[in-house]
Amino acid sequence: MKALLRILPVLIAFGCAAEDDGFDDDVDLRPAQSACPPCFIGGNQIHLGIATAYNPNLITNVSVEISNSGASELLDYGATVAVPNDPSTIAVTDNELCTVGRTGQPPTRAYVEFELSGSTGPYTIGEDIAITAACP
Repeated sequence: MKALLRILPVLIAFGCAAEDDGFDDDVDLRPAQSACPPCFIGGNQIHLGIATAYNPNLITNVSVEISNSGASELLDYGATVAVPNDPSTIAVTDNELCTVGRTGQPPTRAYVEFELSGSTGPYTIGEDIAITAACP
């Protein structure tokens, strides 16, 4: 009890009052599962499908960052891609997926990001995705 009395002024000074439950009421609770379980890059196609737990949120932007040891490049698809719910996917063909920037080398890593509009405003989710095949 004495220890609590010693740190209580510090907790209050940092805004950690006893009645603070630690949650921000203005933040959507996001599902803990993977956002894009079926996503991968195969050659010049990216396969996209968002987990059903993230609906009914509206996808406002889709982008993928590809990289290798020499460079990285952001490919932004905007809202032009109609991403279906997992387990369905859509394959988007883009020859830019074959090489990273001006290196002329294939990507070795990819990260997909979705911008969504939830009930309390926009937020982003993303994750690393597999590259299963190089371009021919």
